[in-house]
Formats: sequence, C-alpha cells, structure tokens
Amino acid sequence: MDYTNAYIEGFSNLEFEKLIVRLGLTINLDREIIVFYHYNLKLIYYPNSNILRIKNSLHKYFNSIDGDSSCNNMSDFTLSDARCVAEILSVVYIDRDISDFKISAVFEFGLNVKAPIAPFSIIERYMAYQVHNSINEFTTCEPRKGKPIMRKSYLSDYDLKFYDKGKASELSGLNILRYELVFKQIRKLRTVLGEREVTLETLLEDYNWKKLSDYMIEVYRNIKKSPLLLNNTLDVHQILNIHIFGNKTLKQDLARHLSKSEFNALMKESKGIYTEISESEDDLHNIIERRIHEKLDILSR
Repeated sequence: MDYTNAYIEGFSNLEFEKLIVRLGLTINLDREIIVFYHYNLKLIYYPNSNILRIKNSLHKYFNSIDGDSSCNNMSDFTLSDARCVAEILSVVYIDRDISDFKISAVFEFGLNVKAPIAPFSIIERYMAYQVHNSINEFTTCEPRKGKPIMRKSYLSDYDLKFYDKGKASELSGLNILRYELVFKQIRKLRTVLGEREVTLETLLEDYNWKKLSDYMIEVYRNIKKSPLLLNNTLDVHQILNIHIFGNKTLKQDLARHLSKSEFNALMKESKGIYTEISESEDDLHNIIERRIHEKLDILSR
C-alpha cells in the first residue's frame, strides 16, 4: 500500500478549524480551496462543499512520523503499519472513523523485493501483460537523467509499474525491485475487492488485503517475460519462439504472411517452448515471483 487518495464528506468548517489546531497550523477560511501539508501528506479542504481530501503515500507518511527524514518507501509497509497510520489520522488528527475515509483513484499497492541482479536487467525482459485476449506491451519510461530504470504497462483502468528502487532513491549498490499496481479508476479497485464502496476501513480488512495480494501474484504471472536463465543455455530456435509468443507486433506480422493453419501451428509450438522454459527453476523471473510471495506474506502481518 502506497499512494492513497481519500476524502471525507460532510467535514464541517468547525471540524476543519479543530484539525488545524491539532496540526499546529494557522489557516483562514477565506478561500474556496485550502491546501496544506502534514509531513508528506497533501490535504485539501473545500469549505463550500465541506469535503476534506488526503493525498500521497501512507507508507512515506508512516516512515516520516517514525523519524525517517528521508521520506521514502524503501522499507516494508505492513498491514499493521497501515492500521497504525489509519488510527493516527482517524483518532489523533481528523477525529473521524476510518469508515468515513472514502477511497478514490489514484490508489497504489506495491512492494519491494531483493533482486539477484540489477533490477532493470530483469524488468527490461517484461514483454507484455495479457488479460484474456488483450495483450498490453510494456513501455520503457524515459528518465530525467541517466539510463532508464522503469517500465510500465498501461491499461484503461490500471497500470503495472516496475522500477529499480535503489536507483530511484539514489542509493547505490541496492538491487531492490519495486512492483506496483496503480489503480487509475476506482471501479477497478472495487472489482478486485468485490466491494461496492471502498473506504480506508475496507482496505484494512484482512480478507481485502489478501485479495490485493493474490491479485498482485495473478498479474505478475500473466506477464509475458523473456526468460532469463542462470545457465544461459537457450538456442536460437528457442529464442525466436519465445519472442514470437510474447511480441504482439511480430504475431500480427506473422499472421499476415502465413496461412491460418501455419500460423496456428507456429503459435502452438512457440507457446509450448515458452511455457517449458519459463517454468524452469533457473529462470530468474521465478525467483522474483517466489520473493514476491514471501514479501506479501510479510506485509500481511
């Protein structure tokens, strides 16, 4: 759990004034939109409609109030930590039940895992994410400076994001791979959780945390990855078939130049070769998947 966008309806001007006192701030109710900060959290109050909105990383907020001045999310952020943050916001400052904190997009659920090699060497081999018959290719994100460290797959309601967390935090020598699901539309989060309305209380239920964890594993497994074998024993025929199976554009080109029966036979062969190799214990992607499993178990505590 990371970036969260929550809002409270019916938050009166009197409640706002009490919140400002608790935060030790001096702010006048003389604007239509009032923006202020508490550590890394951005709070926005709309006096006319009585809506209070809270945005930013709850993970970074937890680290900040715990004395970490770096304000990053390199550490693990567990379910217990998230509940602690919810209680602080609910009881200490805002004085509203966590069921009043309604969740809207954008919402991020992510984790960090230790990679056996440089994270981008793994991430760059993510070819596409397949949902049913829809194939969504990964895109390398251009950095502001230096070499790329991030790749994304963009869908209508959510994105998949992977990057080198050590380099993003400007900490050398740390092979930390960051994996995030970015929910851009609240309807997608509702679907994953099976909930009509999502609140902070909803998110922090054991069974909903597990649903998000299970979905992260399901998504990762549906990513077509060019195998990265420790023993590096692939031959040219295998390499070509792997890329035939995982490359959307190449498939389209082949479909135009082959008969239907030839194309179907080639797809069957390439899928068989891809599946056999990708299930190998030597494939680094399987090592990453096991570490994602292990980390999700830790985060559920």
